[in-house]
Amino acid sequence: MLTTAREVFAEAVSALPPTERLRLAALILDDLAQSNVSVVDTSDAWSTQDQADLTAFSLHHAATLYPETDWNAVRSCVRSALAPLDNPAPR
Repeated sequence: MLTTAREVFAEAVSALPPTERLRLAALILDDLAQSNVSVVDTSDAWSTQDQADLTAFSLHHAATLYPETDWNAVRSCVRSALAPLDNPAPR
């Protein structure tokens, strides 16, 4: 029995022609819309991973805007600043 979305895709969906894949996607989206399933985390809390992702994106974006900057030094400073978030002190 297929138990994960990846298995279902590999075994059944990937063999379908593109028009049938689109039809299946539309059926799935319609079903989700009707069931009012919330798949987006709307909390205001930022996880450590969220913060790391934002930092990585920001550094990458800044590196494209300012290629002459020594970004290794900047990354080192950011890692030092984020280290307490990765290993919080015990309470």
